[in-house]
Amino acid sequence: MKAVNILLILLAAAFWYGCNPTDMTTIIHDDGSCTRFFSQTVSPEFMQGDTSKNPFPVDLDANWKVKWSYRTPDYHSHWPVKEWKWEKHDTDRIITAIAIREFKSVKEMSDSFRFKSDYGWHDLRVYAQLEKKFRWFYTFYTYKETYPQLPIKYKIPIDKYLTKNEASFWLTGRPNLLQGMNGIEIKDFTADLENKFGRWMLENIWEMQFEALLTHLNLFPNAPDKEKMQNAKDSLFKTVQKLDIDKALNFNIGQLLNNYFKTSAFDSLADEENEAMKPITEPEDIRTFSNFNSQSINYKLMMPGKLMETNGAVSKDTISWKVDSYRMMNSAFQLQATSKIFNIWPSFVSAIIVIAGLFFLFYKKK
Repeated sequence: MKAVNILLILLAAAFWYGCNPTDMTTIIHDDGSCTRFFSQTVSPEFMQGDTSKNPFPVDLDANWKVKWSYRTPDYHSHWPVKEWKWEKHDTDRIITAIAIREFKSVKEMSDSFRFKSDYGWHDLRVYAQLEKKFRWFYTFYTYKETYPQLPIKYKIPIDKYLTKNEASFWLTGRPNLLQGMNGIEIKDFTADLENKFGRWMLENIWEMQFEALLTHLNLFPNAPDKEKMQNAKDSLFKTVQKLDIDKALNFNIGQLLNNYFKTSAFDSLADEENEAMKPITEPEDIRTFSNFNSQSINYKLMMPGKLMETNGAVSKDTISWKVDSYRMMNSAFQLQATSKIFNIWPSFVSAIIVIAGLFFLFYKKK
C-alpha cells in the first residue's frame, strides 16, 4: 500500500541499522550501589551551558554531573565552560561528554530514572533490580533490567503468522533457532521469517488504515457508504494479499479503492503530501511506533566480580545489548546478568577453623 510505503521503508531501515543510538553504561558495585552514565558528542553551545542543546536522553538536574574531553583523552569536570573557544575549522576533533549519576542502590535508580520529555522513549517505564546473595565463600549478584512492551495494540496477533519462538527470535535474537543450520539454510529460514513478519505488519497496517478510513469517510465526497465499505473490506485485502510482499507494500490504496468501487473518490489518498490524509495514511499507532523507533540504546553493563551467566554479548568485563523498539514490540525485553565475588574473610575464618581442628586432633592424639 503505497500510502505507507515510505514509512515501512523507514521501519525496515531502522530494524537493520538503528536510529540515533544512545550509548548508556551501568556499573554495579559490590556494595549494591551503582553508576549510570551516557556518552555523546556535544556542541560548543552545550559546552557553554545551553541546555536546549542537551544531547543526552535525560534532564541534567543537580543529580547528574557532566564531564568532557577535547583534544586529549583526559576528562574535565568543570561545566559549563562559559568562555569556551571552538575552532570551527577543526573538524577532525570532536567534543565528547558524559553525563554521570551515582545511585545508592539499584532500587533508587529504578525508582528515580526517567527519560526526558522530548526523548522518544519518555513514556516507557524501565525497571531494574539487583539480588545479592551471600553464600559464605561467594557473594552472588543477579541484575535484571526490564524494558516494557510497547503500548501499541495490534489488531492482528503475531501468532497468526509466526510461532512464539519464531517471533521472539526475529525480534530479539532469542532463542537461537539457527543451531545446526548451514549458510544456505539460514538464508532460506530467515527469508521465510522476514516474509511472515512483513505479512503480519501489512495486515495490521491495513486494519489500522481501514478503520481510520471509515472514521474519516466524510473526507471523500461521493465515496461509498460505511456499510458498503465494510462489506468490501475482506475482498479488498485479499487483492493485496495475492501480491508478493514487495508489491503489496507498494500498492496504492487509493487506486485499489477507486478500481474496486468504480470511482475517483479516493484520488486524494494517492497524494502522500496531503496533510488532510495523514489520519488515514499514518494512524495513531503507526505514528506511536515510529516515534519509539526513532531511538535505540547501545547498552553496556559491568558487574562486580566474575561473570557467571548473561543473555547479552560479552567482551572482557563488559556485557552489551542493543535495545530498540523491535525488541519491545511483542513482549517486554529483559537484560540479565549474574556474577560472583570470592569472600576473603569467610574463607580466612574457615581456614583458621580447619587448621584449629587439625591442630586439636593432632594434640588429642598425643
